[in-house]
Amino acid sequence: MFGSPIKLPEGSILMRFHWQYRIKVNGKRRSQLCCDGSPQAAPKVHSMTNTYVSCLERPVFRLFIALCAADNLTIYGGDAKDAFTHLPGPSMPTFMKLDDAFRDWHLEQTGVLLDKDLVLPVLRALQGHPEAARLWEEHISAILKDVGFKNTMHKKNIYAGQFCGEKVLLVWQVDDFALGCHQESTAKSVYADTGAKLTLHNEAEAPFEYLGLVDSFDGYDVLQTRDHVKLSAESYIRRLLKAHGWDNPSPRESSNKPKPPMHESEVANLFNLAAGLVKNTPKHKALEAEQGFGYRGVLSEILFAYVLCRPNIGYAVTTLAKFSAAPSSIWRSISVRHKTGALCIGVWNPLHLFLRCLMFRFSSTTLYPSFLLPHIYIS
Repeated sequence: MFGSPIKLPEGSILMRFHWQYRIKVNGKRRSQLCCDGSPQAAPKVHSMTNTYVSCLERPVFRLFIALCAADNLTIYGGDAKDAFTHLPGPSMPTFMKLDDAFRDWHLEQTGVLLDKDLVLPVLRALQGHPEAARLWEEHISAILKDVGFKNTMHKKNIYAGQFCGEKVLLVWQVDDFALGCHQESTAKSVYADTGAKLTLHNEAEAPFEYLGLVDSFDGYDVLQTRDHVKLSAESYIRRLLKAHGWDNPSPRESSNKPKPPMHESEVANLFNLAAGLVKNTPKHKALEAEQGFGYRGVLSEILFAYVLCRPNIGYAVTTLAKFSAAPSSIWRSISVRHKTGALCIGVWNPLHLFLRCLMFRFSSTTLYPSFLLPHIYIS
């Protein structure tokens, strides 16, 4: 990852460490060494290098799920371990400024306390560096092509191929992989070949983990059954409610009975309410501290669930967004109550609906098969 500590060469790019600490969904605690590659911290890198990388779009992933359901494919997961450490270094010589955490670690490992004026040459792609994602895309795309996959014309994270006598579909988002096939042995074989090509000369084991049946991917909950594949955001919403302390609603809000729609006059009154406190003013900050959440923060969290697979809340989200500059107290309470609604609504892809797959509807500037339009399934 790094070379031996040296003095900073004149005119070189110097970046700073950024440590990321988080608890994963499975409860595992993880600390990760990254760098601050923001435009403010590394403007020269952003102006002189190519940083574009393909991203797995939500409609495309839903299309992948739909095609797997239509062909009765089972979806198996894989994970590339420490993906960026298996890449070449940045195109421009880059160095990291030593911080106290690294110096303490080096002292514990070697018994030598490094001088603060020394820097570390970056030999491999580093999480947070503007080029890291592009380097990973180029590397994994070449490996998948070598394995036998063929990607789509415009995106390099959507693949198809023939393996072990059957058609295989694959998508990836950074280091997470989802592969659709009939036989589990096919998925294991493909992932084993991919891991073997990722392995560095000094590694005893392939840096790739087979995860079995996919039950979650990139924020989605994935339920695979004999008759359908269901996508939902239930786990995400539960974690969000727990993080805010809203996982135990009051008896008045805990009822699952549908509530009657508001009268038109009540809706009109909501739009005519006086503006609330303006964002970033002292009173506004005091109100956020008192209530324990920011209006825009909660709105963005609701928006993520909407983008995942909750098109039914789209109008509510866009309506709440209209008042984000200075929301009154009533809009704040509505945003909270809205988030504590039904958890198990998702996009359902039953097999018989794919008879419509040859019908296309024109939406904006993109052609989508009609079966991509969401079918709401409430459990």
